[in-house]
Amino acid sequence: MAFCVAKGIVPVCGCRKPYQVDDLYAAANAKLTDSEIKLLENEADKINVKILGSDMFRFAVKKNR
Repeated sequence: MAFCVAKGIVPVCGCRKPYQVDDLYAAANAKLTDSEIKLLENEADKINVKILGSDMFRFAVKKNR
């Protein structure tokens, strides 16, 4: 969650229990350092995980002209 937020993505997650709301709130508001983000990106590269980031929604964003 924190990684998604750091990349400019708004994660959409479901909750069924009250404690899950608290857990999601805490995760979405956690602040990762630049070195933590880089570490996660490097580890993802090692195992060929695709990190799309906010660019995955580029097709839906209006261009400023």
